[in-house]
Amino acid sequence: MGRKHTQAEVEARIERLEQAITTMGWSLAICRKIAKMEGITPDQVYRDRRALHAKWKKDAGDATDDEHRTEWLRRLQALGQQARKAGNFTAAIRALAEEGRALGYDKLWSVRETDGLTVLSRDEWVAQSVVGLSDVAVRALAMRALARGDAGGDA
Repeated sequence: MGRKHTQAEVEARIERLEQAITTMGWSLAICRKIAKMEGITPDQVYRDRRALHAKWKKDAGDATDDEHRTEWLRRLQALGQQARKAGNFTAAIRALAEEGRALGYDKLWSVRETDGLTVLSRDEWVAQSVVGLSDVAVRALAMRALARGDAGGDA
């Protein structure tokens, strides 16, 4: 069993993780690289990532959806500029996707009643959208989603 890290050490490590995710993106290989650099296990990196997600949610606070969208757009534009300068488009896109998942933007499609209208979840919308399509078209859409890693799982 390794030594117990102080709260200050853990917070500094999570800040370094945030910087790494922002610059390198996120993958199993990157997780392992961070674990090796920090002298911790990949499992601990995943726990730190969950703590980072919680921090992002807390930082988002009580802002309205419009405020969140405005801030999201500002950050997207800044990352786009940074990516163009660095020529590292993949890392910038992954960082945005990572933060979007942490803030729950990938789960915005939820079932809710609004003024008597039902808003469908993403999966329900897809299921209703494919009604009437041929089996070949549905399989092609499914294969395309799987190829993109967009099969509805929580990455």
